[in-house]
Amino acid sequence: MGRTDEDENEFGLKRLAQLGQDLREKTPTEIVAAIDDEVRQFAGCCPSQDDRTMCVMKMGADHLEGVGR
Repeated sequence: MGRTDEDENEFGLKRLAQLGQDLREKTPTEIVAAIDDEVRQFAGCCPSQDDRTMCVMKMGADHLEGVGR
């Protein structure tokens, strides 16, 4: 996640992962809107240097059986 604030601090993957965890009960549409809002607030008045693409997919726990083993 390359978006920076006025002090050139990156939003970062750690912050994005925590946000995703916090929003896990929301719908994909709500997650996209919340992440977009959070990134915009973080960046403040700094213009974006690039385009943005976001995709949210949710899977139920029953789909994860055997994954990561």
